Amino acid sequence: MKKIIIVGIGAIILFGGIFLFTNSSQTGETQEQAVLASTLNISREYAALRYQTDNVLMNAENYADYDAWNNEMSLIIEKWGNLEKESCRWFYNARWGTPYIKQKIGFNITS
Repeated sequence: MKKIIIVGIGAIILFGGIFLFTNSSQTGETQEQAVLASTLNISREYAALRYQTDNVLMNAENYADYDAWNNEMSLIIEKWGNLEKESCRWFYNARWGTPYIKQKIGFNITS
């Protein structure tokens, strides 16, 4: 169930970036490009962390001992926490920090 939720969130972020990219105009393109770049960076980081997490979980028997596996998982969990913070920062900027975004997309992101 958690994988479905995580994949769903990643898809929303990715489609949001695509939506912002396809609706670009000449005015304010710098802000829009910054939002797009941020969205794409978060999506790439999400995909990389998904791959790393799946790889560590599927190949747990290849680790020398539990401590090595646990250290690798701890690093990945820390990276997930950092990604969550970055996503929250992006959401805050998209929701309240940049009036240009509200004007361009024409709707508010709901809580």
